Amino acid sequence: MAQSTHYFADRWRCWGHWHTVFELSRTAAHALGDPVLEATHANYLSWAYAACLRQPQAALTLAFEASELAQAAGDTVQEA
Repeated sequence: MAQSTHYFADRWRCWGHWHTVFELSRTAAHALGDPVLEATHANYLSWAYAACLRQPQAALTLAFEASELAQAAGDTVQEA
């Protein structure tokens, strides 16, 4: 479910709840022990902080976390 929501987020940025959706999806991926999925949703969360909440420092922190997760998992797509 959360994997497909980012397409809606690209078109409906003003909704105001994307950070909550992607925080929950990242938490779920972490609970599942899936670092690739967690990196993906950390990247989505980073986008929400940058584009929706206008909090660039939080977005940057999340982007670095996502990059580290992706690198550890060997996921070059999310690392990029």
